[in-house]
Amino acid sequence: MELCAGQYYPRIARPSDQHPKDSPGSYPGVGESENELATARGQLAALLRGLERLSQAIHPCNQTYSVCGHDTRNLLILACTEVESHWKAVLVANGYCKSKYTTADYVKLNEAMKLHEYIVSFPKYPWMDPVCPFERWNNSTKPTKDLEWYDAYNHVKHDRERNFQKAKFIHCFNSVAACGILICAQFGNPHGLGIRTPLSDFFLLTSVPLWAPSDVYVYPYGTKLSPVNYSFK
Repeated sequence: MELCAGQYYPRIARPSDQHPKDSPGSYPGVGESENELATARGQLAALLRGLERLSQAIHPCNQTYSVCGHDTRNLLILACTEVESHWKAVLVANGYCKSKYTTADYVKLNEAMKLHEYIVSFPKYPWMDPVCPFERWNNSTKPTKDLEWYDAYNHVKHDRERNFQKAKFIHCFNSVAACGILICAQFGNPHGLGIRTPLSDFFLLTSVPLWAPSDVYVYPYGTKLSPVNYSFK
């Protein structure tokens, strides 16, 4: 076992020994994280409203994915700063603290949370292909550039005049989906694969991580689980 019986990682959801195939599983400390979860859901709801407004003005399809404008840039920046907030929160909760974080730090979350295995589809737009925002973080050597939507965010945030065209419509879908994935990867999704998440009817998880039996959280009878920091290498 990766952990002793009765232990779990802060802000990281995993299946339990009672439901080992129920991925992404549940988070034993969710009762102590109600405020953080509520705030994250509220921010995601705001991002989704922005994405839906954009999708009423721009029909999301292959021919429009490269469309850019001030609204796509603003939504991309908001969504990516929220993604950064989630990344940092998980690291800090596990005792990984620095004065300044980069994607060289954030990419370490991929092994702990299997972010690259999450695939999201959009039931409101069934013609759209599913997205996998963290797909290229598996064995990544360039953690910023390997997330095209996040790399675009860095360019349009720091140098709008020269990089405005990078604020593509499709990057808004990937960055907002990344926020939804990070909420599920932290706090769990009790409905599992193929069911709309409790966050919104906007998302459908069409692929979730496959966890080895040694990775799950073990609930000993009559014992309350206690947190132990994940060792990020």
